[in-house]
Amino acid sequence: MTSKVFIVNPKIIVIIDCGHGGIDDNGIYTTRGKQFKFPDGSIAYEGVYNRLIGAKISEKLIKAGLETVYTVDPCDATDMSLVDRVKIEHNLQKDNYTTLFISCHSNAGGGRGFEIFTSVGQTKSDILATAIGEEIKATFPQIKFRTDTTDGDLDKESNFYVLKHTIGAAVLIENLFFDNREDFELLRSESFQNRVSEAISTGILNYSNKC
Repeated sequence: MTSKVFIVNPKIIVIIDCGHGGIDDNGIYTTRGKQFKFPDGSIAYEGVYNRLIGAKISEKLIKAGLETVYTVDPCDATDMSLVDRVKIEHNLQKDNYTTLFISCHSNAGGGRGFEIFTSVGQTKSDILATAIGEEIKATFPQIKFRTDTTDGDLDKESNFYVLKHTIGAAVLIENLFFDNREDFELLRSESFQNRVSEAISTGILNYSNKC
């Protein structure tokens, strides 16, 4: 079996946007509301998993030859405003880079599974979302992929700030539900983090192969 060859465009930069903050040096979680305490006392911190998965995506893309930047360093617990996150993408666009904006999140609200959001309407973001979604579905066929099938795409559409105000292709990925016990156990598993980051990075590379 031969490995797939990816053709890397040197003018593509993948922006890894790890949603929310992390846990600071004092052990304090820096983003209120983005956590959930289970009856046994276990606490899920969304921003922590976003950063772990985002860092692994970046590592895999760099290994494949793509350049990446973070909106905020995963090792820094500080949160960043949505405006400042988008400014990073705008500045790279001014330098004539093709940007792919990948915002990593985890959902909440009692559901289960994956979702990928794009801005409203048919854009190149839909193609990127489908490329990533297909890899996630193939990697985790047993886990629900929550989608809006009315337009035939794998993505859902929303006016989230980082999707509405970025210029290039942009997706927001909800990796499972951090307030669901089954999903929580996966999110804190390094094995899952490696597998989902591999699926996402492969989807990105499949998309960039066609740019």
